[in-house]
Amino acid sequence: MLIKGWVTALTVAFGVLVAIAVVFAYLRLYTRQQQNFSEPDSDEGNLHSDSIDSDKKDRNTGN
Repeated sequence: MLIKGWVTALTVAFGVLVAIAVVFAYLRLYTRQQQNFSEPDSDEGNLHSDSIDSDKKDRNTGN
């Protein structure tokens, strides 16, 4: 009975740690996304959209 108790406690503790890590990672991504939207003049946020636009142009022209 004692063994099952500590295994359960260890499993619950592991689940709590994983949940905290996931929330922390999500908040980091969310704050980075908000920073990118607040700085429209920066080239970092526009690199991806420029490459997508150039791919579309290449497909339309057949190059």
